[in-house]
Amino acid sequence: MIKLKAQISIDFLIALTLITITAVNLISLGLSQMKDAETFDTSSKLKVFAIDVRDTVAKVYSSGRGFKIRKSWPFNLGPGDNITIALQTPGMLNITAFIGGEKYIVIEKLQVPITQNTSVILQINSPDFWIENDGGSIRVEK
Repeated sequence: MIKLKAQISIDFLIALTLITITAVNLISLGLSQMKDAETFDTSSKLKVFAIDVRDTVAKVYSSGRGFKIRKSWPFNLGPGDNITIALQTPGMLNITAFIGGEKYIVIEKLQVPITQNTSVILQINSPDFWIENDGGSIRVEK
């Protein structure tokens, strides 16, 4: 019977260490890129939503007194997430969102005058709101 002794050289251990460090760095890079992609996705959706709300405010204003449109957030909110939509004088739309522990802010200049500040908060159980022309001003409400 022949007995073989295994021996690991120092070169093999160094090579194995370098391969392990490279693999860990690649995994870390991939995870950070994924987080950045998720943040970009959320901020892009928020920007598109802000532009849609801005254009809807202009439509409601041009339609006249008593006209209102119901809007809702385009994707699901998680527990603890919320979005504040505010119409502010003299003509600004301010959307502030807390989604997944991150804060996002989008500000759009409106094409119509706003005479009173109004705001609504959207949450997981209340994703809808109204944009209304009450004759003298445009406002958002639940």
